[in-house]
Amino acid sequence: MTPSRPARPRAAGGARRGPSAPRPAPRPLRGTGRVARPPRSTRATGPAATQPGEDRPPAPTVTLRGLGLFIVVLVAFIVLAPTLRHAVEQQEQLRRVIAEVAAAERRTAELQEELARWQDEDFVKAQARDRLGFVMPGERTYRVIDPHTVLGEETVSDEEPEGAMPTVDNAPWYLQIWDSVDVAGQSAQG
Repeated sequence: MTPSRPARPRAAGGARRGPSAPRPAPRPLRGTGRVARPPRSTRATGPAATQPGEDRPPAPTVTLRGLGLFIVVLVAFIVLAPTLRHAVEQQEQLRRVIAEVAAAERRTAELQEELARWQDEDFVKAQARDRLGFVMPGERTYRVIDPHTVLGEETVSDEEPEGAMPTVDNAPWYLQIWDSVDVAGQSAQG
């Protein structure tokens, strides 16, 4: 067993000595003849250890703990940024697909309504009359060729008497070409 050391007497009032209190002289260790030194951690350091006229170096603005926190946040941002970007892209793609589905559903509803109209026999008959000009048996068809005549307006007739040749100015294109050939042939002969 190790012999126990007697407790040291404390300063008055049981308070510890401050850095300004005189230190007792080191005592030699028992049986070794060497003088015991106080551990380094008990030496005075900090603001009280500096001399009153000396300037202390400024405290670092970036601490090791702050730098570690910054690195952790930076790594988290690097890891999460692509994931968040993909999530935002997927949300936008989802919105586009939902809009396309809604448009397709509206188009399907319109086509279903049109299909239901074509199932109605009266609608089919009306479409056949309008688009194809069909008539029911026993009905007469009248086609209006000149709408001015139907309205009862007088048309001014610039027509020449029947059997007369049309002039070159109001003749069809093929007659104009033929007249130019005749004129060319007559000038070559004469």
